[in-house]
Order: sequence, then structure tokens, then C-alpha cells
Amino acid sequence: LEEVAPLLERLLVRGYTIDYLKVEKKEAVDEKLEEGLRRADALAVILPRQAFTPPQVELVVKFVGKGGKVLLVSDPTRTVDLDALASPFGMVFQKDYLYNLKETDGNFRNIYVRDFASHPITQGLGRITLYAASSISPSTLGLARTSPDSQSSLLSGPGPYTPLALSGRVLGIGDLTFMMEPYNSIGDNNRLVSNIADWLTTSQRSF
Repeated sequence: LEEVAPLLERLLVRGYTIDYLKVEKKEAVDEKLEEGLRRADALAVILPRQAFTPPQVELVVKFVGKGGKVLLVSDPTRTVDLDALASPFGMVFQKDYLYNLKETDGNFRNIYVRDFASHPITQGLGRITLYAASSISPSTLGLARTSPDSQSSLLSGPGPYTPLALSGRVLGIGDLTFMMEPYNSIGDNNRLVSNIADWLTTSQRSF
């Protein structure tokens, strides 16, 4: 929780409460998830180590269908399994990491992103810096695109690649570092964190 404190603080400042899915028995996960989603505006799934089961995925799909928003966050330096949950929304988190050999913030994996699609999530962004990012496919979902000379450790050919993608009411991000201290203070990273908080708390949820 300490790693995502900047995002959590902004959600609380906007008058929202945060509930955490805590279960003692594995068989109670589905029940707790269903109960939580019934009264939620948004769901954040950050670095899940285990895949969501088909019943759990179905609960999330129904939640989005009723106007709920979902934030999915991956990171190439961690063990993350988002495949099952992202797939119904046409989103694929690649098992790569993005890098650039021409322009970096001190390391080839510390990449700059300046190319943004027009959307409230990217409003006011000039340049963000990602310190451990993977790509998301397809590129047509891209809210942010790397420079053409960026590269992927898995996919062939130069960029641009997409570390930030939006499919309806599901936001996918292939990097955690930009919202962590002290990296959130670099460039427009803090602005991006605030924009994400605004998006999550602008609800059209039907109850």
C-alpha cells in the first residue's frame, strides 16, 4: 500500500472511501468480490500475483457493464498475472519491458513519453517518465505512445509502443513506478496520477 500511497491519497481527498479485498479463506474470495463490487464505483487491480478465475472475471465484466470503472496496473519487474481479467476487454499486457537507447533518464529502461491521445486522463501532460514499463496491445487502445525509436524486449521492430491504454471504462497501465515516491514527482507524473484519480471518481455507475 505504501507504494501506491500517492494515488490513494488523491482518491481520499476527492471524498471517496477505499475498501480492500481482504479474505482469510480462499473459497470466500468470490463472495467478498461480489459484495464489494455491488456498492463500488471503481475497482483497482494492482500487480495481482494470481490470475482471476472465470467466475471472478464474470463479476468484473458485469460491474463494468453497469458503469463501473476498472484500473489494471502491471509492472515488468514483478510477478503479475492480468491475462484473464484483461482479455474480455480486448486488452493484452505483454511480457516485455520497454527501453530506449537514444534518450533516457539515466538508464535505457527509464523512458520518456510525450505522445498522448486527447482524453481527460492525459489532459495537461507534456512529458511523463516511466522507470519500468511494459507494453499493452493493441496499439489502437493507446492513450500514451512511446517515441518511434523506443524498443521492446519481446516484440520485434521499433516503436511506438503503448504503456497506457483505455478500453471503454477499463484503464490499463504497464508501469507502477510513475505513481511511487519519489518517481511521482518527476516531470508530469504527478499530474497523471491526479488525472487517474479524477477519472476513477467521475462515476456513471448504476446501482
